[in-house]
Order: sequence, then C-alpha cells, then structure tokens
Amino acid sequence: MLTSLGLEVASVAEREVPEGVVAASVVAVASHPNADRLSLCRVTAGGEKELQVICGAPNVRVGMVAALAPEGCVLGDDLVVKKAKIRGVESRGMLCSERELGLSEEHAGIMELPADTTPGTLLKEIISTDSIIEIEITPNRGDCLSLLGVAREVRAKLGLPLESPALHPQEAGGDITKHITVSIDDPRGCPRYMGRLIRNVTIGESPRWLKERLRASGLRPINNIVDITNYILLLFGQPMHAFDYAKIDGKTIQVKDAEEGRTFVTLDDTERKLQAGDLMIWDGKRPVALAGIMGGADTEIGPDTKDVFLECAFFDPVTIRTTAKRLGLSTDSSYRFERGVDPKDGLRDALDTAAELMRQLAAAEVVSGVIDVFPRKPEPRRIPVRPTQVRRVLGVELSAAEIARMLQSLNIEKVAEEEGIMMFSPPAYRHDLAIEADLIEEVGRLYGYDNIPIKDQASVTITRASDMVDETRRKVREASAGLGLHEVLTNSITSEKIRSLLTPNTQAVELLNPLTPDMAQMRTTLLGSHLEVTARNINHRTLSSHLFEIGKVFAAREGTTLPREREVLAILLQGQLVPATWNTSPKTVSFYALKGVINALAGRLGLGDLEYSSHQDAAPHWCGYESARVSRESLVEGCLGIVREEILAAFGIAGPVYYAELDVTELLARRLPRPDYKPLPRYPAIERDFSFVVVEELHSAALVKEIYGASELIEAVEPFDLYRGEKVAEKTKSIAYTVRLRAPDRTLSDKEADRVADKIIGSAKRRYGAELRT
Repeated sequence: MLTSLGLEVASVAEREVPEGVVAASVVAVASHPNADRLSLCRVTAGGEKELQVICGAPNVRVGMVAALAPEGCVLGDDLVVKKAKIRGVESRGMLCSERELGLSEEHAGIMELPADTTPGTLLKEIISTDSIIEIEITPNRGDCLSLLGVAREVRAKLGLPLESPALHPQEAGGDITKHITVSIDDPRGCPRYMGRLIRNVTIGESPRWLKERLRASGLRPINNIVDITNYILLLFGQPMHAFDYAKIDGKTIQVKDAEEGRTFVTLDDTERKLQAGDLMIWDGKRPVALAGIMGGADTEIGPDTKDVFLECAFFDPVTIRTTAKRLGLSTDSSYRFERGVDPKDGLRDALDTAAELMRQLAAAEVVSGVIDVFPRKPEPRRIPVRPTQVRRVLGVELSAAEIARMLQSLNIEKVAEEEGIMMFSPPAYRHDLAIEADLIEEVGRLYGYDNIPIKDQASVTITRASDMVDETRRKVREASAGLGLHEVLTNSITSEKIRSLLTPNTQAVELLNPLTPDMAQMRTTLLGSHLEVTARNINHRTLSSHLFEIGKVFAAREGTTLPREREVLAILLQGQLVPATWNTSPKTVSFYALKGVINALAGRLGLGDLEYSSHQDAAPHWCGYESARVSRESLVEGCLGIVREEILAAFGIAGPVYYAELDVTELLARRLPRPDYKPLPRYPAIERDFSFVVVEELHSAALVKEIYGASELIEAVEPFDLYRGEKVAEKTKSIAYTVRLRAPDRTLSDKEADRVADKIIGSAKRRYGAELRT
C-alpha cells in the first residue's frame, strides 16, 4: 500500500527478542573473590529459588530489574547460555546488555527494565517487537519525513480517522516575553520563528520507550532534553533546537546573516568559517547556532542545565541548502528544512508537544506564553481543477464529488467552484503542490494506478512539427556520433562566474530561487559545461575528449520577461585526434580538424558546402587567435575556433582546445533533404594545382568560393598547403589548392582545362589581388 502511494518501502526489519529471556530482580551483589571487575549477583526470576550469576557490568546493583538469559537460552545465532565456572565460581545464567540481546548497539551496561516489572515475565512481553519499515522518500515529499506525514497518507488511502499526536502543555504561569526577546533581520531566510521557555529541568536519561524509538530510527539517545527534540523531529518532521537559557547573552535571540570570515564552533566541536549569506542565530553578542543546521558548542545542553529555551522555526530551504552544501554539513535538521517543513500549524503543535514532554520527563515547568515572530506569512494557494481534465489524463470516469472527496482526505480543501472548475487550497506543508497536474497526480495516487483499466485501443495526438524536430535532432545526433564524437548531456544552469568568464557581453537569465550560487543563471553557451566535462576527464586520466551536445542557450531580452532561446550544436575537440600506433605518430586536434568534422557532418546531413569567413564583428569572447564564422543560408550559423588560454586555465586545462557552437534552431525545424543517388562519373577528371599569394586577412573560404565561380566544370577545390615566410612578402600568405575539373558528357581536353585555369587566375586576381606563386 505504501509503495502504491509513492512511498517506496526499502526494507522491513523484524525486531525479535530471544526466546526464554526473562525479567530478573537483583537481590544481592558481592565482589568476585578472584576478579576485581566481576560481581557475584544473586537474582530471582519469579520462583522461590535464587540463582547465582556472575556479571561484569558497572551498572549492576541491588534492587534493579534486569534481563536474564537462563541456562539453555540461545542468544544471537549460536551462543547457548550454559552453567559455567568463571574464575573458579559457578554462574547459572547471564545478565544481558541490549547488544547481546540484539536489540540495539548499547553495551555500556546490562539492560535495565522498569522497576515495577514482575520478575519472571518474558522479555518479549515487556518491550516492543514492532517491525521497522524503512521508506525511501522522494525529494519533493518533505512532508512525509515524519511519522505523522506517513500516517496522513495512510489515513487518506484507507479512509480512517487520524488522531493528532500533539500535546498541549500545562503552563506554570509567568510571561515568556519578560524573559527573552526575538527579532528577525532576514525575513526571507527565516519567515517564522517560535520559542518557549522551560524552567527547572532535570537532566537525565530518557525513559525506555523513548530511547527504544530513537534507536529504532537510527538515532543515539543523549539525554532527556535532546532526545525529546529528536523525537519531535521523527514524529512531526519539525527540527527543533534546545539552548541552555543561562548561556544566552542578553536574553535576546536575533536571526541574521553571518559576518564574512567569522569562525563558529558547532556541536561536533568543529570550527567552521562563515560567509556573508550564512543564516545564523545570534544572542546579544555572538552567533549561537547555524540556523536550521546545527547548534553551537557554547550554548549546548549539559548536565548542569536548569533552564531551556526551545527553538522551533521555519527556515528558507534554499538558504539552508546553500550553507549546508558549502560547509559539507548535512544533518537531520538541514535535510528536512531543505525540503520544506510546515510553516503554520505544524510549528505550534511540535513546540507545544516538546514543551509538555519536557514537563513530564524532566520534571520541568513551562513558562506561560509563546514567542511567535511571523514577518512573512505565506499566501494561500488556489489551484484550479477541471474534472474533465482529470478524466482525460487518468482515463477513469470520476465525478467532481469523488475528486473533491479524495483531495479533501489529503487536507486539500475545496474553496470555490464556478462553471465546472473547482478551486482547491493545499495545506501549507505540501510545498510540492502548485498546478493542476499536481492535484491530478494526487487523485491518481489515491485511486490507485493499478486500478486504472488497460485499454486495447488508445487515441494518440500527433504533432507533426514536433515529430519533425525530434526526427531531425535524432539524425544530427546519429551523424555526430558516427564521426567519432561522444554525446554529453549537461546542466542548463550555470554560475555567474562561468557566464561572465565566457560571455561577459551577454545578459543572462537569472533564477528567482537558485538552489546554490553556482546554479543561479541559465547558460548562455555550452562551452562552460563542456570544459567542466573535459577537466573531469583529464582528472580521471582520459586525456582526449571529442564531445558534442545539442542543447539550448538562453539570453535575456529587454522589455519582456521571456528569454531568447536558441538550440545549438556544440562540438569540442581536445587532446589527440588519432592516437599513436606501432607504426604511426599521434595526430593532435587542430582548427582544421574541427573544420573537417563540421564539413563531414554537413555532408552526412545533406546540407552541401558550408561558408566560412572571418568575423565581421567581434569574435565570441572565448575565441583565440584561430577562429572563423560558419554559415549555411539560414539553417546553420555559428563560430569555431581555439579557446583562449586564460579561459582554459580557469578550468585547470593545459593544451589547446578547439570548440564550435552552431545555431541549429532553423535546421531542426526543417526536414533534412533526402539523399539522392548519383552515379559514378563516366568520364575522367583533370586536376590542376594553383598556389596563390594573398593578403593575410583574406579567408580561404572566400577564395574557394571565387574559384568555384570561374566555371561550371569545377567539381572540387581542396586546399593542400599554407605557407607564411621569407619566400612571400610581409603580411601575405600562400595558399595552394588542387582543383578537379570534369565534364558530365565528355572527356575534357587540355586546352579546355587551360582556359578554365586562366579564368581561375584572372578571377582571383581581379577580386582579391591574388598573385600566382611560381
């Protein structure tokens, strides 16, 4: 049932008590004649006969009731208790610790049972043997990180009543506001802060039932005050903190940010360096707790504590997550605050219950009144639900009344209904409910997905435009992978530091509620993510990276809240392009290798020849000395080049990295051309080589385009040499090309080839002043 509700049961552990173990009263204790650390105990287990048992536990004493494993009892897998002589003295049984009984890891002394336990009573009749169910909770269901949260789900599923575990404290008079004041300087980080003052507490051990419940949940009992706060954490899912009231300077509590560079010692005796933005609890002169994460050593509860100030608050999940992640400090409290707790009724219930338990279990007095500072009250959420949409999504015929009943069983109240649309308001502790689809999912959970009938026929709505985009995207991915590139999928959220390093002139889209400062902006380029992947590969001794990714980049637009989105193809080459073999040297990546990959990709996609040119405007900020602009009509547009060394250094990468980012938004929206069959040429080709001396600024692609325009007989133009040096004039370069000529209907003569060659030379000279190098 729990799994069907979305609460996956990870394990069920049966808590077994060994057969035959009984309660025994210790009637006499004497020192062992031959061992300093052993005691001779005489116990009675309900019969008239007393048994002599040798025990080494320091807590054994006359009058206590302990757990006795008599002769013949089996402990654990194979330990049989037998009559034995220990240091020459007979022992007929064993007084056991909780660990020896398999109940917990406690072994400092023998297990002590309540004083009113009747000797001879079987242990399994005294202590709880409930099963322990471990449930895996998804991050969106922070409300289920408690016994009450799971009980609410079960109640809704089974239609049973739910009795609140909340207690109302018996107050002893006085006025809490005369003893302590609370203020909040950061209402965003702490929308609500509550507290109670508990006087004259007696610090001691918790009762057995409380210690058993804590141990069963994986928590270690400490003392009655701390154990109660941990018990409330498990019961209500509300973290709490208890301060030693006498150690609060000025009897004031202030919630505000930390001072940059200040250090703070937490309860685990670790000194932590704080930053501005870390939310802290301060007293009159110093910080006393990391808000929502861990208390400070200076104000912790100790054996001499007499008065306790009990904190119960709601802290902003993002603020807590940011500090906890930066400090590497995850606690049961921070885990719950990060997922959201109940900012309304749950806080008061948890605080009152803790106060009453302290009154009962620590012989304390509860000062009248509650501190409640609530500067940011949450606005009630109103979510519309259309019964027709519920039926369409779930495929089940449910009436509006049935839908309302299911949601109301989860405390999601119906507040209005108009024109067939019902309005619901979810409880404050359900932070995961925001839109209609969320409530439809709740209906589905309670109805039971297993109860939804399977249909032999289903209607499917096909959106042709979407299908075409997906098909084109698939072909681009397959073509890229076919060229030996490895696909990566990276996060579309980045940090302001990386964005400003790579694209300082692009206005980023800011997130309203970032999880961390490192995830505060939408990416403006995929380069940062690819460099992070490359750096990680290098750290794992993968020294070459050939990566590609199709993803979106974002930029803010003035006058609108909607960003400009573009889908781009990113390609990164680093390291060796071709590794060394026994008879060949390795081939490293280069600008022309990247260009070749892009040309090959265009060929596989049927795009034809791409156009390369120098940047008319400023090149992208990340581009180094080798770069070019590439385009193909309106289908593809982007740039390629070497990444600047200072950018690589920021990511810890040494050596050249070549990167291309192509805007393929228009390409993906079109259907790629189907490949046409082209027969092999019937007639031979003629090849002629040309070496042109041109100005340094001229891009090869422009000259290639000019060569193609000289004649329709030109089939291919391939560069094969680039020279700069003393044999050509300063600020010039020599580029050599092989030009292939072919006629579709005849064999070309040398004279025809010569005429085409003359046209090529003349055209190059007229357009770009190119001189034939001899």
